[in-house]
Amino acid sequence: MRKKILLVFLLVLVPLALSGERAAGTNRIVPIDHAGLQKILVNAECPVMVVAMAAWCRPCRAELPTLVSLYQQYRSQGLNMIGLSLDASGPAAMQPIVDKMEVPFPVYWGGDKMAFQYRINAIPLIMIVNRGEITEKILGQRPKAFLEQKVNNILSMCKS
Repeated sequence: MRKKILLVFLLVLVPLALSGERAAGTNRIVPIDHAGLQKILVNAECPVMVVAMAAWCRPCRAELPTLVSLYQQYRSQGLNMIGLSLDASGPAAMQPIVDKMEVPFPVYWGGDKMAFQYRINAIPLIMIVNRGEITEKILGQRPKAFLEQKVNNILSMCKS
């Protein structure tokens, strides 16, 4: 029995871990505080798209498939994207949406404290963050072409 478990681990889980892919339903939303998020953002080599959203926000849910598509298309070129759930009720509110849409980028829960700390008054909101500093805020649901141009701008900043 132990050999079978080890074999499954070696054949299935190790390749997934090495490829950076997540198995469906394994993108768990975890709580994060301001200091934790800042640590991620300051240490990122390239600018990061931080997507502020909530489960109750219809435009957030409508924009999410576009963001997932862009992330899948450009992550190999260095695109960093992080979701930030601002749901007051905790991570459980956004989790079914992340699971259903198979969101591949990390999603954290910050709640209303994070909204206050980052001065987020409305969502959806995308913050472009370079070395811990917010360089741009994009408010409202945007078309794919607009977001793709922003991604290309981020990638050009990363390469320079």
